[in-house]
Amino acid sequence: MTLSYLATFSYSEIEELDLEVLHKRSDKEMDIVLKLIRSRFNSPLTSSMGRLFDTVSALLGICEKSTYEGQAAMELEMAMNGDTEEYYSFLYQQEEKCLTINPSPLIRGMLSDIKQNKSPGYISSKFHNSIVTMILHICHTLKSEWGLNRVALSGGCFQNTYLLSKSIKKLMSAGFEVFYHQKVPPNDGGISLGQALIANEILKNR
Repeated sequence: MTLSYLATFSYSEIEELDLEVLHKRSDKEMDIVLKLIRSRFNSPLTSSMGRLFDTVSALLGICEKSTYEGQAAMELEMAMNGDTEEYYSFLYQQEEKCLTINPSPLIRGMLSDIKQNKSPGYISSKFHNSIVTMILHICHTLKSEWGLNRVALSGGCFQNTYLLSKSIKKLMSAGFEVFYHQKVPPNDGGISLGQALIANEILKNR
């Protein structure tokens, strides 16, 4: 995922980057993966927030290989030092009636901080603040265009306590009505529960 983000949003010549996570991979392995990414052969696009967390965690050397679900994101949250309110930028692109988010400025900002030897804890904090800022910006945009004032926070990334609590605080301060999970988990566990409920209804009606 790290190679994919770097190749897609930041640099055409990955080999020129002086990153520890890349030095740990052989030239042959790098070449194979980059060819797959650039040819798009057996490499479908993904918009998952979890994959962005995986990428950032690997870039900072926090978790380069997950052995259980959500490991990279959890370890990235634990690495935060919480000493900054700074954040990285995103590029917001309006395509017809669809608002898309390009993380290129975020990745480049992170690479700049890594080059300046900023601590992983500082960069992790700045990254988390960036996601909160992105959420707030999108909600403001939707509110101005559609008059929407209710926000539902769901998905596996909202198991992250810092991300959830700070998003709620910022949104409520901006006048939004916020809904979030309290009894059902926001990740795949919630989907599984929904599937079980639907299956139960189908069986009852047979």
